[in-house]
Amino acid sequence: MHGKGDLGRDDEVTAMIFFWRRREVLVTYSLEERIRVCSALAAHKIEYEVDVKDLTAPTFGSQRGRTGTFGINMNAAIEYKISVDKDDYDEACYVAFKKG
Repeated sequence: MHGKGDLGRDDEVTAMIFFWRRREVLVTYSLEERIRVCSALAAHKIEYEVDVKDLTAPTFGSQRGRTGTFGINMNAAIEYKISVDKDDYDEACYVAFKKG
């Protein structure tokens, strides 16, 4: 999932970024951290893209189809990857991880 409406707000600055121009700013399993970073990027008008991966979904050749979610930490069941254009990477890292 990516694009406008990730956080359910109209003021988001999301974009479709070509894969060869994309740099990952953050990979997290925390929804709160994802919201914090996306909000900071949006506040600074930095376009970003969020890819969401459900790690509990069965994939071809996996054992998950037989075992379900047994043994999976449900607090880390969804992976969020936040990416920006490579030209915005340094500023995005500064904004996303600055203290205070």
